[in-house]
Amino acid sequence: MPNMEFAPLEKHHLQELYYLMVQQDFPDVPDSYQEAEPYLMDAESFGAFENNRLCAGFLFGERTDTSAFIDVVCAPAYHGKWATFHTLSRLYDVAFRQMGLSFVWAQPRNPRALKAALKAGFLVATSADQDHEQPYVILTPTRLKARFLKALEE
Repeated sequence: MPNMEFAPLEKHHLQELYYLMVQQDFPDVPDSYQEAEPYLMDAESFGAFENNRLCAGFLFGERTDTSAFIDVVCAPAYHGKWATFHTLSRLYDVAFRQMGLSFVWAQPRNPRALKAALKAGFLVATSADQDHEQPYVILTPTRLKARFLKALEE
């Protein structure tokens, strides 16, 4: 798959992102875009585009000075295909260099997503239990593979 363009999402992309979240049956998504819009506007959002079409969206929410929750949603045709070196490098650059975060955390929704997160360098921070259907995972710059660290230094 050719490199996708990685860019901040503009306001007009947020509705498309919302519909991807609904289509993918994301948890805790409000019933209407109007209800979701304040959260989407508050999150720092980026997208991977191919031919000007949003293929995957990345939302940094629940941000503190040192951390943020990252949510990833992608179009069905791009499951497992969006995570190219180029896209991940840009995502890591945004999180660790531009935003200055010490770590990002996520809660993969299924075993496939968990496997992808672990392959990307995330560590399991909590176990799945009755309160958490899926474990939480974290990623710090020190967990990045050498080629991603090199890209951050350029």
